[in-house]
Amino acid sequence: MVLPSEIMRTFVILLVGLIASVAKDASASSYACEIVATQTEGASSVVDGYLAHSNDRLVQICRLDVNGREPAVTKYFGLGAVRVDHGVCVYDVEELRISKAGAGSPVLISAGQPLVPRMVTQTSTCPTRQSTEYVDTYDVPPREFASVMGAFNRIRSSPAAFDAAAKVKSVPTKSAIVAALRVQLFDKTSINRRVARVMRKGGFWLWRRFEIQVPNGSGRGEIFTLDFTARGLTDFELSDVSELVN
Repeated sequence: MVLPSEIMRTFVILLVGLIASVAKDASASSYACEIVATQTEGASSVVDGYLAHSNDRLVQICRLDVNGREPAVTKYFGLGAVRVDHGVCVYDVEELRISKAGAGSPVLISAGQPLVPRMVTQTSTCPTRQSTEYVDTYDVPPREFASVMGAFNRIRSSPAAFDAAAKVKSVPTKSAIVAALRVQLFDKTSINRRVARVMRKGGFWLWRRFEIQVPNGSGRGEIFTLDFTARGLTDFELSDVSELVN
């Protein structure tokens, strides 16, 4: 039986691979996102129209430009209000699309896709939605997010902590992957040490598993994946380290 979480994981992997493959085919391609609010300079009329009738108050615009030979692909996302759930700051991301139905001006409406919660563990206050601290999550309750990220933060607290966690979990064929991940996590010059997404990988109750994805800073499109398996109700430990090659 195929679990919904496995279907979601496969979809995310394929989506990441598609974006990476497009970028590889065009050496001069660029992918950039910006977050705009109502009355922000540069916001288009279609964005202003959406914000004027929405409680989200923010829209994220992402553009993929391939060599300048074709029109840039633009994606719109509505960013919901920040809330706190089990000590985790959360806001939902909804994909939007431009509707040109009827004789009126084009408008942004929901694309009908599932909401993607972005989360970060709360400290004193929640960061603004413009912060890069938030992480995309898939089928991850806030309570579990806090536990899994806590386990991840422990192993990246020091090289010694990482070595202790990874020593018995990695097999010889993965030693190069573990070594590359170690360099990236503790090399302060690395430009890509942040977590890209957290997703449920499978399992159930005391044996549930979650995956943390960290982009490889090599620029080749690879993604490090760290699997964390539950050891009790709230404790997680590193159970595998792999790499997705697009």
